[in-house]
Amino acid sequence: MSADTAVTLEDSITNAQALHDDADVGRLPGEYEESSKTALLAAIADATAVSEDEDADADEILDAKIALNLAVEQFAASAARLVYFSALHATNNAFSTMENYFERPATVITDNGVNYAIFKITRSASVGAFKVTQDGALVDTIILSSNTGANERIVKFKLDSFDTLITATVQTLATGYDMTHAIRLTFNNVNRGELSAAITAATTLHKNAIVGSLLGEYSEQSKAAYKAAIDAANLINADTGSTQLQIDNGISVLRAATAVFLPNGNYYIDFNVFKNGTTVISTMEGYLKTPALLKISGNSKKLYITEKSNFAIDSLKFNGLTAKVASQDDSSKTRVYYFEVSNLSEQIAGWVRVLVPAQNYVGEHDVQVQLNLSSIVATTDNIEEPNEPDQVDAAVLNEEIAAAEAAYADAVEGSAVGNFKAGSKVILSDAIAAAKAVAAALASQQAIDEAKTILAQALVVFKASKVVESGVTPPNTGLADGQYSINVTVLKDGTNEESVMQGYIVPTAKLVVSGSSKRIHLTLTQDKEITGFKMNGMNVSVESRDTSKNTRVVSFAVSDLSKVMNGWVSILWPEFNYDHDYDIQVKFNESSITKLGSDTVLIPDDVKTDVEEEEQPVVTPVAFKDVQGHWAQASIDKALLLGVVAGYADGSFRPNGEITRSEFAVLISRALKLTESTTTQAFNDDGTIPAWAQAHVASAVSAGFIGGYEDQTFRGKNQITRAELAVIIARAAKLPINEEAAPTFADASDIPVWAQKEVAAAVEAGLIEGKGNNTFDPNGKATRAEALTLIMKLLEEN
Repeated sequence: MSADTAVTLEDSITNAQALHDDADVGRLPGEYEESSKTALLAAIADATAVSEDEDADADEILDAKIALNLAVEQFAASAARLVYFSALHATNNAFSTMENYFERPATVITDNGVNYAIFKITRSASVGAFKVTQDGALVDTIILSSNTGANERIVKFKLDSFDTLITATVQTLATGYDMTHAIRLTFNNVNRGELSAAITAATTLHKNAIVGSLLGEYSEQSKAAYKAAIDAANLINADTGSTQLQIDNGISVLRAATAVFLPNGNYYIDFNVFKNGTTVISTMEGYLKTPALLKISGNSKKLYITEKSNFAIDSLKFNGLTAKVASQDDSSKTRVYYFEVSNLSEQIAGWVRVLVPAQNYVGEHDVQVQLNLSSIVATTDNIEEPNEPDQVDAAVLNEEIAAAEAAYADAVEGSAVGNFKAGSKVILSDAIAAAKAVAAALASQQAIDEAKTILAQALVVFKASKVVESGVTPPNTGLADGQYSINVTVLKDGTNEESVMQGYIVPTAKLVVSGSSKRIHLTLTQDKEITGFKMNGMNVSVESRDTSKNTRVVSFAVSDLSKVMNGWVSILWPEFNYDHDYDIQVKFNESSITKLGSDTVLIPDDVKTDVEEEEQPVVTPVAFKDVQGHWAQASIDKALLLGVVAGYADGSFRPNGEITRSEFAVLISRALKLTESTTTQAFNDDGTIPAWAQAHVASAVSAGFIGGYEDQTFRGKNQITRAELAVIIARAAKLPINEEAAPTFADASDIPVWAQKEVAAAVEAGLIEGKGNNTFDPNGKATRAEALTLIMKLLEEN
């Protein structure tokens, strides 16, 4: 045989033997089963026999080497490893309550080529038989160890697949209670632990944050923004279909929100200055001293940056506004600039004019400033602002006040067509008064701008309350969160004539709406030639570029789509000897707005109309346009066929929207076909219960499913909480109430006393479940999908 080939096989044998000898037997990560070591040793022996056979030819030696290498690969793959898993509800796309009984991750071992999962069951005394499907049949799991004192046990079972859901059953035990539940296990290796921990920490931080103006206290606005970030992370964490990438993104976004959730005080923060539209450090960074000083007071965030460039900076702007000078030191030739920052996470558009007379240099540069959130450190250092008051312009707010007052003066409340809903004028009047107070105070430009936005929203809500036919209000004139297309026209400045710039854009833009924020995404068709583009004095953001097509997508914020926006463009086109910059105006065609995509977000309850649950006959049920692929689609479709829901006039169901007490009373009345009440339950706020809901509310109250509050109000427009939902479902299902029962959730103390027993009963019956991290979130608002799914469960039980 060839000496080279023999050496190669012998090297493989030596390496395999070393791998075998170094391998530890056990079930910790990286350890092996004894059977795996035995199999590898047998493969080594087979290869050794061939290596020592002087008559073995080259093919036999090559086959022996291939067989040994395969055995080595199989051995390496059999090492014990950690795999994350989840326990899902038997039929719904939701997590099972058994999530709280299983410790993750599991250890997966390979024994004789078969995979096994091993993990710990906590609260073992409450868990009886635990069976898992193996080869198509339910089989008892193997108990490897049991610790009665610690109330836990470790189980093992054969793992048929990593790619498919595994059906299992769990027997739950309690005093007077013994029931077996079906669940599903998924070994998808998605680790939610870090996100759950981040949500818990963020929730605690938010809960303990005190609103106020003192040092260490927070603004109401920052608490609301942080709560929204926590809610978004909770949605990702509660979604059984979330991938590890989505979980990791949720962690990153929540951490970023936590980084900017800062109480009143002073902080040092590092920053970088980039060349406009790039990640290349600008020479401008060398003119400035880092870190900057950040001062937070209420909704105001001010950044103080020190110039160290021997007064080379002649003028400095951020977000289109000239930075103000807080102080100047002639001896060190430094100057401290300060300006307002609205969002610490976003890049700040900057502009600088540098003047160096000794070098006969004058230059203007557009830059972008990025704050380093991870560098934030609290400090007691302070920089005082100059005594002279800031220049505050309240003109735009006064214009909005005048428009609101005109709408108020012309409005008449009543039920006739053309009237406005009762109470709507009071709400608008309060909004006008608040805006006037801000305009009179002239506290800051930021306060003025925020007041203008709030009043504009209030005016939209007011206009939406106008009656267009008896008892029915028109659809909201605002836009729900989402993406839309909108036609755009570029005009010559101060005219209605199209600018030549119109030929350099795609006239259909994308409009992205998020809360009160609106952002236009516009495609430029001459990327190379358009060298500068500003809207309202600020550089637009570059979203993407396609050099092969010479296109660029830019974005900019827009506050009012009904008004033209001022812009500026610079075009350099050497082929045509064209080098010009000029002012333009951009006009938006609101009538062209069209929803993009299928996701629909419910308009806030105080804006939406009352037309959703109109008592109209359902002739031929059709699928709602916004539930395709939703986790609750099956329940929603079934409810539609049964006539339990009618949906909105636009053909949507809005599954992720919150549901009011009136709406839920309608759903449960329809679902259970409650008889019309012959007695009248008088509430002090009867007039606020929509006409389409009054009969159903009366039936639900008469049946004892839902009641009023201590002040004899029903509060039909309040969003229903998860605690209220559990009580109503428990009563409707006529569940036995154990007077000694108490919920075991981590936030059980937050569950109102009047709801404790019903929550425990509904959870025990499997009608309602907790959320991630063993929490129930009793005061959380239920979504329309959650509420309807509970009702459909109730129908199935009956």
